[in-house]
Amino acid sequence: ADAHNNLGIALKKLGRLGEALNIFESIDTPKCHARALECLFALGEYDKFYERQNSFIEKNRTNLRVAAISAFASQQLSRADPHPFCRTPLDFVRVYKCLDGIDNMDGLLFSLVDEVKKREAVWEPPSKTTKKGFQTAANLFDRPNGRLADLEQMIKNYIEKYRLEFSSKDCVFIRSFPKKVSLTSWFVRLVKGGHQTEHIHPGGWLSGVFYLQVPDFSNQEEGSIEFGLWGQNYPILNKNYPKKRYYPKNGDIVLFPSSLFHRTFPFHSDEERMCIAFDLIPHTSEFLQ
Repeated sequence: ADAHNNLGIALKKLGRLGEALNIFESIDTPKCHARALECLFALGEYDKFYERQNSFIEKNRTNLRVAAISAFASQQLSRADPHPFCRTPLDFVRVYKCLDGIDNMDGLLFSLVDEVKKREAVWEPPSKTTKKGFQTAANLFDRPNGRLADLEQMIKNYIEKYRLEFSSKDCVFIRSFPKKVSLTSWFVRLVKGGHQTEHIHPGGWLSGVFYLQVPDFSNQEEGSIEFGLWGQNYPILNKNYPKKRYYPKNGDIVLFPSSLFHRTFPFHSDEERMCIAFDLIPHTSEFLQ
């Protein structure tokens, strides 16, 4: 399956969409279901796009790649989004400013920066979206101690606050919200010119960022984070698709559905931009409820 998936991706990148579609449709995996829909949308086969999606809708209810292409295609075509995960993901972005109520925030940030900068990190890691920056591989919240343990608990508290805020919403994202809060996290350290390209977190459920150090920029756009429905080089039919931009400060935390595309803008300060990103990871058994 992995070999066929890779072959399909290669054909898709070469523009041989029909051949790629045949490959993806022959493999019954979550990735290939999403890739097949991407090909159908790129080929302009919109009726077939929705026919195929509807035939696998229950099987893909927690397939975030399918949720992402479905949300974008439906917005571009002015059609109802049939995917039940989170039809309006931009409405579920929340920013909590400077973790209200935390004593000695500067001390917390300094201690965390000192800790995470000691972790092994990779420059522009392959298959990741970090450009002109370092990213750690190991989970920071794997048996954390000290201030990292404090941060993990604070994030869990904000996740519960987030869940309660949206508890009345009728979508899989909220109705099937993971009961066990299991977090995986990594440190991102960007230098001058650093940024992250558009991406989602298909293995997560809820994603977030905790900002350790955000330089003061003369140009407000620099270093900001943008959320939108577009990514993966989807063909754009209407450039006026919805987006949201946020300008984070030290100590801010942002939470959003893992199916939502996001990117950051390059900056030109000599001061580094540092954050801890994280995902709430669902358990397979919860997918089956």
